[in-house]
Amino acid sequence: SAAGEDSELISKTELNQEMRTSAAELYIYGDRIAVISEHRKDYSGWRWEPSSYYTTVTVYDVSDPAKPVRVSHTGQDGKYNTSRLVADDLYLITRHDVVDYYSYDVEDYDIYVPSLYVNGEEEFIDPHCIVCPKEIRSTCYTIVSRYSAEKGDIELNKTILGVGDIIYMNSDHLYLADAYRFEEKSEPYQNSVYTVVDYENGTRTEFFCFDLKNDIKTKAVGRVDGELLNQFAMDEYNGTFRVVTTENNSSYSVYTDPMFGFTNYKWHEDGRTNGLYVFDENLDLIGKIDGLAKNEKVYSVRFSGDTAYFVTFRTVDPLFTVDLSDPANPVILSELKIPGFSNYLHPYADGLLFGLGQDADERTGWTQGMKLSMFDVSDPHAVSEKHCLKLDSYSSEALYNHKAILISREKDLIGFPTENGYVIYGYDTEKGFYKKAETVLEKMWASHDIRGLYAGDYIYIVTQNFTAVMRMSDLELAATVGY
Repeated sequence: SAAGEDSELISKTELNQEMRTSAAELYIYGDRIAVISEHRKDYSGWRWEPSSYYTTVTVYDVSDPAKPVRVSHTGQDGKYNTSRLVADDLYLITRHDVVDYYSYDVEDYDIYVPSLYVNGEEEFIDPHCIVCPKEIRSTCYTIVSRYSAEKGDIELNKTILGVGDIIYMNSDHLYLADAYRFEEKSEPYQNSVYTVVDYENGTRTEFFCFDLKNDIKTKAVGRVDGELLNQFAMDEYNGTFRVVTTENNSSYSVYTDPMFGFTNYKWHEDGRTNGLYVFDENLDLIGKIDGLAKNEKVYSVRFSGDTAYFVTFRTVDPLFTVDLSDPANPVILSELKIPGFSNYLHPYADGLLFGLGQDADERTGWTQGMKLSMFDVSDPHAVSEKHCLKLDSYSSEALYNHKAILISREKDLIGFPTENGYVIYGYDTEKGFYKKAETVLEKMWASHDIRGLYAGDYIYIVTQNFTAVMRMSDLELAATVGY
């Protein structure tokens, strides 16, 4: 119960009945709680079976919090990738690996056909729900299922042969991004006495767009050079799809002298670059800016309406601001260079953009610890770092997991875990950042999976084995609830 100093444990429900089960995510919908768990199947002999993972959705009725009642327990093959709750629809996305180095009968379907799990029974996915792209580059499936958040039933399924590790989703569409290696060569041509063939290799990303309003039907497929950082590197806005990638391609030419029978190789100048690309609703490219920040890579991206912000880094941090009001002609408005880089960008208020990242030596690029940045973006042509605070901490889950950071401008809270505990900062538009509290959680089992949240006049810091309750007024520890 979130009752401040009187908070207490109301009930405890065991989810993991065995060591091979781990809870991965939790959603609340009315009087229902949906828990997503990942399971590892029993192994046979000395090796794991190829299809050794499956993921389940367990729905509980918590209308009486003291006595949760399990409503359903369903699932699908594969390791947990991500999930989304849209209205009363819960979308679960898993990756199912098919790896078998031994011969098997073609009718041994459980080796290469993924399954769903309904009411304790395993059933193969309907072949009509399986999508096979024209180019098959992997023996892995990406499994997308829609569950009822209230009943836990599997309502729809779409299974794609191929891996979509990075997911972007809104209420209308689901995008899967699949990065893969490529090598291309030109047709032979003559250069003096030589027959020349040019080669290029690197990474490309293929996008699959699915229409959520039309039974998860495949809508469009597109591709772009480079690879994405994370889900924030994709965005859909006003009928366009925008992405930011880092491209690291290489090229060379092979010169063959047919008369004397020898071959020479010429390696061309290579370098990592970055770009922003805009696609229409059919995933056809309509606008781009590429070749940016040579020998650097993308560290964070944030789209906000007609504006895109992204950070690249090698020794200093260029924060690019791009105008996307004309999707066919993206325009760089400013390029701010400061020491270090931001791993996460968050629109804080009108004209202000918050960055959580790391400080770095301007000469060597070596990181020097974490830092907080507040960027003034009120004039997109002259973006500046209004305030910066260097921290004593060196690591935080929030640097790579946005769910670990708590940001509330209204409550003046910026909280996140560090290697020592949980810290809370405030921000003043004139004076900048200031530390409000630092709680050393000595009894916590681990420094990861710590979350901060607020309810009423209290802040609750949830760890794996207890919750610390702090008063909002003075940020002093008011109670500890163990479990």
